[in-house]
Amino acid sequence: MAVIRLTGGRLSGQVFYLTVYEPVPHPEILAKSLSITPGLCNITLECRVPGATEDLNVTWESKGLLGELEQRETPGPAPNPWTLAVSLPLSQRNSSLTCVVSNHVHQKAVTLVLGKVCVKEQVHTNRTWLDCCQASYGLLWVSCWYWELGSTF
Repeated sequence: MAVIRLTGGRLSGQVFYLTVYEPVPHPEILAKSLSITPGLCNITLECRVPGATEDLNVTWESKGLLGELEQRETPGPAPNPWTLAVSLPLSQRNSSLTCVVSNHVHQKAVTLVLGKVCVKEQVHTNRTWLDCCQASYGLLWVSCWYWELGSTF
């Protein structure tokens, strides 16, 4: 509170409210769940910042996505703006999502190219299939060898 003495000895007071905002920390985007179905990459992303988030706002921006970016409606409490679920057509691998974290005076953003996340899972899936085929072939070969060995005795 500031007090001013006016001429004639009269006092006048004024109250000032001051809010100090911490700088916005650097956000990061985490892929919380990922599945690839024919033609689609289904992914849930979470934007995270270290520390308290109550004085921070978060928005998601998209680039290269055909159609509007919208959160899937889920029953229950209001959706968490820090989490975003997206179904991305695999033909839009160059699309990106940006998480923008801000307060009244500052903002920071981080961008994720969705194709990097979706392709990584697809390569892993194909590799698992290849490993399974190789293991099956190896078991088949060993089984035939034992069968052949048994018939010679």
